[in-house]
Amino acid sequence: MTAPQTAAVIAALRARSGFSAEAVAAERVASFLALRARELGVAGAELAASRALADPAEFARLEAHFAPPETWLFRYPASFELLRAFARARSSRGVRALIVGAGGWCEPCSIAAALLDGIGDAQPTRVSVEAIDRNAAVFAGPPRFRGMDLRAGVPPFAARFFAADGDALRPAPDLVRVIRTRPSSAETQIDESRRAGERFDVIAFRNVAIYLDHASRNAIFAELARLLADDGVMLVGHAETTAAASATGLSPDPAPGTFALARANAAASVAPVARPEPARRAQHRREPSPDQPSPHTPSSHKPPPGVEPTAREPDDETRARSAIAAQPSDPRLYLTLARVLDAKGDRDGAREAVVRALYLDRNLEDALVLAAQLAAARGDGAEADHLRARALRIHLEHKRAEGGA
Repeated sequence: MTAPQTAAVIAALRARSGFSAEAVAAERVASFLALRARELGVAGAELAASRALADPAEFARLEAHFAPPETWLFRYPASFELLRAFARARSSRGVRALIVGAGGWCEPCSIAAALLDGIGDAQPTRVSVEAIDRNAAVFAGPPRFRGMDLRAGVPPFAARFFAADGDALRPAPDLVRVIRTRPSSAETQIDESRRAGERFDVIAFRNVAIYLDHASRNAIFAELARLLADDGVMLVGHAETTAAASATGLSPDPAPGTFALARANAAASVAPVARPEPARRAQHRREPSPDQPSPHTPSSHKPPPGVEPTAREPDDETRARSAIAAQPSDPRLYLTLARVLDAKGDRDGAREAVVRALYLDRNLEDALVLAAQLAAARGDGAEADHLRARALRIHLEHKRAEGGA
């Protein structure tokens, strides 16, 4: 039976934060609260739960644990090419962007760089980027990017906005100057913007909705769409395009990997997305949209005269992405996608999918085994050994549990 304060935290995560039941299972919440109690130096998970219920900053830390920020510089490179074209088309009037659930500095700096480059050096004051997150800690300290923040590299158009700082990169002052960050929730931002009559040219709400229950996700998507300018663009996560389109009535951009939506009558105003140039420090991968056929799918042929064309069967990747869009909290669906991508030779995509599976269930044995194989394939022996050890430990725990059953 779940302890009272822990149960109250779970109820708050579902009612206040909109998490799905799968995302905040009792065992996961209790485990985190026990860990947090040790970090806080308090006597047990129940006291840590009481602290979280009473302190908004502590509750935001709890939320961040169950919806970890999954962002890095210039993730989804095609979307930044789209933003450059979008800003170029609006250079005479400027671009105002809103990032909801930013998760840190990576996305604000990436979006700001794309918009500044598109709008031109002569008019940087025409760009503004507002970034919010419930967890104030994600904006603590000046922005500095290293390690996994740089996994996608920096595209050539954005290199001038960043300077080397040892093994890290720092954004230029001109880039940071157009960004305003603050702690806030999607609901608060929506309410404030509605009352102020604000609208935004670009709204980014990426890789947050996947953790929310169906009603909360749809409500936030719909309200954000009302804040979007008539010819604006909304950016979502790769597994969220279908849900966002359904909740908002916006139309997905057809270019693979953009994960962007716009009103149907405004879609034509966004210039076609050019293929991204090779990034510095990493090679970009163009990622198919979950509701578009994979670029690896063989093209169909025109049928002979008098023969009715038949619908093409979706390939394994398309089926896997469609299943994820329908059930975004199921870790095994991401594992299936990871296996499909690995079989196709897309190891970067497979790694991203298996990481998401392990975010949702860190003890998923098969996902740990695949993650170890992928680590070994890229030459990271230490990480592969660590993942194999975790998989073995979980396997033995399962065996002991079966023996005691």
